[in-house]
Order: sequence, then C-alpha cells, then structure tokens
Amino acid sequence: MVLPPETTKSITLTLSSLMSTNKLDKKVNFSSNIVTEKQNDNSKKQLSQPNLKYLQNAAEFSPTFQKQLEVKKIFLEGRRIAPVELLPQNNISRNHSVRVYMFDDFLSAEECDGLRSVHNKHVKSGSTQSPILCFENLQTLRLNLESVNRSHVTVSASDFTEGTYCLNETFSLQVADWLNYNWSYSTAFYFGESTFSKKMAALIQETTSLKPENGGKFQITSYPQHIGYKKHTDCIEDNSHFRDRFATVLVYLDDVESGGETAFTELGIWVKPKKGRALVWNNMNEFGKCEPLSVHEASKVTKGQKYIIQRWYYYESFWALGKRMEAPPLPPREPDIGMVSCDEFHHGSCRWYDEWSYDVMKDYRSTMNKT
Repeated sequence: MVLPPETTKSITLTLSSLMSTNKLDKKVNFSSNIVTEKQNDNSKKQLSQPNLKYLQNAAEFSPTFQKQLEVKKIFLEGRRIAPVELLPQNNISRNHSVRVYMFDDFLSAEECDGLRSVHNKHVKSGSTQSPILCFENLQTLRLNLESVNRSHVTVSASDFTEGTYCLNETFSLQVADWLNYNWSYSTAFYFGESTFSKKMAALIQETTSLKPENGGKFQITSYPQHIGYKKHTDCIEDNSHFRDRFATVLVYLDDVESGGETAFTELGIWVKPKKGRALVWNNMNEFGKCEPLSVHEASKVTKGQKYIIQRWYYYESFWALGKRMEAPPLPPREPDIGMVSCDEFHHGSCRWYDEWSYDVMKDYRSTMNKT
C-alpha cells in the first residue's frame, strides 16, 4: 500500500474532528503523547435545519455502489496485516453471503493509544453536564424504566419534548439517575478532518476493497464495566432501500481483562478483543439485501473497559454520507449538552453521543420512513 510519507510517521489527530461544538482545539501527537490546547472563540454554532443548498447537492449527487468485500494481505510499517476468515461453528448451511474476517495488528499500538486518549479527553470534557435522553419510542422508554424497577412510573408521549423523542432536561436528569448512567460512550470524526482519517480509509480500502466514498463517520466507542450492546444487525432487515450498511469495519483499541467479546450468535463465531485487531464483515449481500445471519452482539464487559473504532460502509452512497452535518434545532438545549440515544430495547442499548442526530425529530423520522 502506498501512503504519503507523513502518514507513516507521527500521526496527528485534531480533537475538533471528534467534537460537535468545537469548544477546544486540541492536537494529540501519538508519537510523543504531547497535548496542546488553544481556545477557539467560535465554540458555539447556530443550530439550523438542512438548507436549500443541502437539498440541491443531494438531488444532484451521483451515488457509487459497494457490492463486494474482497480481502488481501499487505505489509505496512513493519506489520504483516493478513486476513483470516472465521468460519461458522454452528451447523448451518453456507447458503448465505456473510463472511467474517479477522486482521491482527491492523492498527499499531501507538495509534490505538492515541485514539483512546483523544476519546477519553473528549468524553470527559463533554460530560460536565448531564445529557438529554432520547428513546426509539415510548415503549423503549417504558422498558428501560422497567429494567431498573421503575415500572410504576407513568409515562406518556407528552413526556417527550414537542416534536422529538427526547425527554426534557429535568426528566432526563431523573431518568439518567434511575438508569445509573449505565451506557457506552461514542465520539465521532469524519474523513478529511485529520491525516489519520485519510490513512485509515486508505488502509481499509487496500485490505478490503471498501471504497472511502461509501464510508460513513469514524466512531470511537468505549464500554465501561457491565456494559455491552444487545443482539442486532447493522443493516435493516426487509429494507427496500440500498442506502444501508453493506459492511462493518471494527478495530479493538485495547485488550479487555474479561468479557467484551463480539459474538455472531447465529454463526457460532465469537472474537476476543485484542489491541489492534480488526473484524470486517458484510451485512448485506451483493443484491443489496440485509443478511439476517449477520446478527451479532457486544458481550458485556465483566472486568476492565473496552474501546473500539468502527466505520460502516454503505451499499449505495449518498451526498450526506461521511460529512459532518449541522445539528438539528430540536430539542432546545445548550450547545455543550450531549445526547444519550436508547435504541429499540430488545435489539440495542443506551449510548452517549457527542453529536446530535436528526433521528430524534419526529417530522424527520416520519419523512424518512415514507421515502
């Protein structure tokens, strides 16, 4: 793989590429672990809805399609990065397209340490205020309350801030306390925001044939002890749209003392976290259909903490894919307040995010469901 010389030496990742509000501009040099800060006067951005230019760009966009996952071995910076196919251990037919590959030493120890450091600092700076909690729907709210012995609490659609699936700040604080703040934490950066983002996208393309233009954001997630993520598929089953997650690239950023395995429950495949190890698999077949056998879960961490970085690659690209977009105007909030999103109860979990999604707005979700 050919990379610019500067990408093979000291890798600089700008913290602003992981921030939704850009309150601080921090640079972390992975080779020296020196952190410098400078105050950014433009820390607060106006919240606005997608504008006419966005709609025009989206209408004029010509998509690309990702229909295949093709892996190969490369040598990079003294590391041998070679794929190992993980074969199903359950007695099931191979009449499906799902393939799971493992690459050890996909990222260097230095890169993993740098990503964890930046993520931890950003989570700390973004957690000074209690977040606003948002739920997939009213039933998800009720089931989460039931899980912490609060089924006696009466909730209704009126508890959501008007036009959203989010609780107001006061009720969010109460529910967060009941849930004991038990959730994972995710921060995001985007292609082109740092040298590292370009390097990682090139590495993925060289080893898997996944096109950078079909990739979404880079998402770093940390799982505290006793936290996991329930069984789910990364694509939507019976979805008629091609704008869905064709493949997933997941890299462990540290070893985990106990627990935290990635388990493909229907295939009988499970993988223990190991620093620098990557998992790559397809969620959809070459015809753009979601494969139910790609279902997987993140086992709960029983001792220690787990860190991963992920990037999803879509079957059909679209204009907004992989771009940092303006935050939605609702719910009303201070710029520095994070969002906790609780997915459908039986197939997801609650997770803190450093950026806000339009998915919390009822009108937006309704429009997307109709298209």
